[in-house]
Amino acid sequence: MGKLKRVLRPTKKKVIIAILVVIVAAVAIYFLSSKIFGANKSVMSRSFTRTTILTKTDLSETVSVTGSVESSSVTNITSTANYKVKEILVQEGDTVTDGQVLAYLDTEDLEDQITTAKEKLADNKKQLQKAYDSAVEKNTEALNSYNTALSDYNTALANFTPIETKYNAAVAAVSTQQQIYDSWYQQYITDGNALNSAVAAQQVMVDTLTAQYHTDHPDMSNEDVNNTVLNDPRYTALVSATAAAQSKYNNTAANYKNATDRLNEAKATNDYEAIEKSYTAAKTAYDSANTKLTNATSSYKTATDSVSTAKDNLANIDTTSLEDLEKTLEDCTITATANGTVTAVNATVGSYVSGGSSSTGGASALFVIQNTGSLKISVTIDEYDIKKITTGMTAEITSDATGDTVITGHVSQISQTATTSGSSTGFSAEVTVDTADSGLLIGMNATVDIIISGKNDIYAVPYDAVGTDDSGNSVIYVKNDSGEFEPMVITTGEETDYYIEIISDELKDGMEVRSSADETSIDATISAQNEMTDGGMVSFGGGGGMTPAATAGGGGTPPSGGGGGPMGG
Repeated sequence: MGKLKRVLRPTKKKVIIAILVVIVAAVAIYFLSSKIFGANKSVMSRSFTRTTILTKTDLSETVSVTGSVESSSVTNITSTANYKVKEILVQEGDTVTDGQVLAYLDTEDLEDQITTAKEKLADNKKQLQKAYDSAVEKNTEALNSYNTALSDYNTALANFTPIETKYNAAVAAVSTQQQIYDSWYQQYITDGNALNSAVAAQQVMVDTLTAQYHTDHPDMSNEDVNNTVLNDPRYTALVSATAAAQSKYNNTAANYKNATDRLNEAKATNDYEAIEKSYTAAKTAYDSANTKLTNATSSYKTATDSVSTAKDNLANIDTTSLEDLEKTLEDCTITATANGTVTAVNATVGSYVSGGSSSTGGASALFVIQNTGSLKISVTIDEYDIKKITTGMTAEITSDATGDTVITGHVSQISQTATTSGSSTGFSAEVTVDTADSGLLIGMNATVDIIISGKNDIYAVPYDAVGTDDSGNSVIYVKNDSGEFEPMVITTGEETDYYIEIISDELKDGMEVRSSADETSIDATISAQNEMTDGGMVSFGGGGGMTPAATAGGGGTPPSGGGGGPMGG
């Protein structure tokens, strides 16, 4: 079946121009032949109607692009180690599997560093183990001390609790007398202080008045001064106050003594003194045991924390240095990280590997592995076609190397950003080859036809063959048995740049359809010189109409061509 490649969308005028170009070419060929066959020629012309012979065909619209074949899986094998290459085990073209060893680096110095690092790590572990064992031992001692302190505390508490109960009962038994005693004791102290103050004030007054009289009456004898002072109203007032304070104090002292006697009697009755003594001793022992338990608890917690710290230090010993060296040692065995074919070997024995990260551009690829069974074609799609194409669309792939074989693929990736090259703008895309054994090789050039739309097993005619009747129906003109062209109402369907699908129950293979619905452009004329030979002339041929592709030359079924043309028989 034929395929159409979309280049541009022609108008009817463009189709007619194309036809005329073909006609002119045919005339030129004929005139060239006339020079070859001799000079005895005559000029004549012939008109004909361009037609298309109906036959079922496939109609599709495609976008054709070209590109180079690449692997869809390219793996660069690098190493972060910076050592000499000791041995290479593969060469270009070898098939390798994931994990297969490709090369070895010289690791003699590295292995010495690893030995030293292991010895240092062993010493560190030994010291940390020693610290841990010491912490465990001290923790055991602290635990024993804590258990002893706890036992002593429980004993002291057991002794103190009943004595405290008994003491509280004794305190309650004498509490009434104690309150009376406390009240009179406070009053006794208050009144005693008041008496002392009155006596002191009286003495101050005596001293003051004596000094005053001696000053005011220097001729008075001491006896007269004393008598005068003793009779001075200011002094006598203080004497009276002192007497009152003395009386109150004496009364309070008597009541205080009485309260004291009754309290002592109550204490004696309840054995208070002995109970209090026992209570004090038990309380002292309890307080001491409680303090020791508190201290032992704190010491045990500190020892436990020390064990935990020592254990963590032992478990989390810094092995980074050794691990880095061992990781470097692993990197010195270069292995494949994917299945595929080795397409490049950049390592040489005796050369140093350029260590670094390939993701940052710091490491160069020692080997390149590509999956030759999973291919893609990188193409650029014109900006005018890009909106018609989506990922997943089917593509047909051909190349000079694979001949006429059509290889199936699909659009797998489309860039969202345009790139400009010179005056043209396009979008990068990838077409994945669906067949593993397609015959394509990496680096080949290939043509890719991306199928935009299409139908199979349909009737199609040139775009200009469809017209419109007075009722607005789409029609084509079909030759009848009398050689006349009659209109047939049809429905149109799929379209390409040059052809259009026609649909009707009346359509059948072999129908001859006029290639132009426009009556003003249905005929074409060829003029040429005819060579006279033996009294006759060379004939144009007895022929039918134009090819289904609406050209004067003929050639296949629509949309790729049809029956004979004016030069055919």
